[in-house]
Amino acid sequence: MRREILVCPPTSAGSSRVAESTPARCAECGQGVWVAPSGRALILRLELTILCRPCVERHEAEGESVEHMPLQPEQLEERRRRGVL
Repeated sequence: MRREILVCPPTSAGSSRVAESTPARCAECGQGVWVAPSGRALILRLELTILCRPCVERHEAEGESVEHMPLQPEQLEERRRRGVL
C-alpha cells in the first residue's frame, strides 16, 4: 500500500482517549473512527488518507507493506500532554 495514511481507532472500540477527538470515516470500509486534533491538522497539511486499525491489520495480514510515518511534532506534543510519552 503506497499512500500516506493516518491510522485511527474505530469508534466501536469506545470513547476516544484523546480529548476533542472527532468522528470521521475509514476511507476503505466506511466504519467510524476517532481523529485526534493533531491528526486533523496532519490530514490537512500532508493530505493523508484515514484508515481504521482493522483495515491496516488486514493489509498487513495479507502481506502488504503498510508504511507508518514517524510521529509528527503535533502528535508528539499531544502525547506529552496526555502523559503517554
